Amino acid sequence: MWAAEQDFLMLGTRFRIQATHAEHLEEPSRLLDPFDYGGRTGVRGRHTFSIAGGDLVGVREPGTAAVFRDCQRLHLGEGPDASLDALLATMNRLAVEECRDFAVHAGVVSIGGVGVAFPAESGDGKTTLTAACLLQGFAYASDEAMVVSADSNAIVRYPKPLALSQWSRNVLGMDTRESTEMGHAESYVTASQLGAELADPEFELGHIVLAEYGHGESSLEQAPAHEAMAALLRLSFNHYKDGERAFRLAARLATDAQVWRLRYGDPIQAAQLLRREISVA
Repeated sequence: MWAAEQDFLMLGTRFRIQATHAEHLEEPSRLLDPFDYGGRTGVRGRHTFSIAGGDLVGVREPGTAAVFRDCQRLHLGEGPDASLDALLATMNRLAVEECRDFAVHAGVVSIGGVGVAFPAESGDGKTTLTAACLLQGFAYASDEAMVVSADSNAIVRYPKPLALSQWSRNVLGMDTRESTEMGHAESYVTASQLGAELADPEFELGHIVLAEYGHGESSLEQAPAHEAMAALLRLSFNHYKDGERAFRLAARLATDAQVWRLRYGDPIQAAQLLRREISVA
């Protein structure tokens, strides 16, 4: 029944995507290429997603596809790309929920092998700022989660595709002809489409940037460690799993890293300022 299938490993959780039509797997495979499962061990769980053509689920509209998670339907939409949002959002949520490592809602890039994190709420511009940094020569780790290894205390790369709004693409001056359009005026782009490389699989965090959008000229100044620590704990996905460890780890990260307050209005200008200042700090 399945014309194509592929396994992925995301933050220790294994996923399988299977499709009744091979073309329905092409875009998920491209966007999730950094997570392609190559026989690695230590897999903690497994979820199966199925993409079925409309001809097999009783819908006659041409190009219709349905996405199922473990036999429960997640989404039914037009065209092979219409279900990407539901598919990738669910995979991301499960990967973060099942992650045994400390994880914080943040964009993460690196330069010279040193990590730079932007802890922030959804909608605060962290993905746009992360993309701007990639356009300025930073390497990509994640636009979603700063994950700290329970074994090494290093930052773990989590390079999911970036979801950029039309506004973000405009302010970044991006040509998104090769991006994947989503149903609510957003596009998925990969680091390579922005001309960036992936960060190392694990690396040390050197800088925590508390970014504030809505200002004029970009400015960067040092900020107190306790503000960074509070942000890391407040924005953590899973501190409740081991509260004492999370507290100690957030304190260590905030005191070991340089903490900055970035005020900006233009993401590209902000990324240029960051590259100029923190690469020599």
